[in-house]
Amino acid sequence: MNELKLTERQIQKQITDYLDKVLAPRIGAENVYWYHTELSYRSKKGFPDLTIMIKIPQGQGKVITNYYIEVKTEKGRITKEQQEFYDWVNDINTDIYTKSFIVRSLDECLEQTNYFGFSKELKWINE
Repeated sequence: MNELKLTERQIQKQITDYLDKVLAPRIGAENVYWYHTELSYRSKKGFPDLTIMIKIPQGQGKVITNYYIEVKTEKGRITKEQQEFYDWVNDINTDIYTKSFIVRSLDECLEQTNYFGFSKELKWINE
């Protein structure tokens, strides 16, 4: 059986569709922001494909989570600059949750980001 091979653009679209059509309606569109650099030659080498910011309630306040997602196809390779960015972000010690991930599918993205701070059933993790 031939397995459908998705392009990076198709995987990115699956991720942004999930954010817009699944997560945003549940937590409010004003709490979900994402950005995709269409013209990557205008960005510093190594900057990831998607930048995602999500505001989630925590106790009496809210916390912003930042995700930097580099999307690769099954056979795609990480450049030296992409690995450096990934390592740099994941080494940051800050009060704001900030992580960088390298993913090859929507499922891998959801798994690595812990469903963007929610359980699979879209409940707050700390509920």
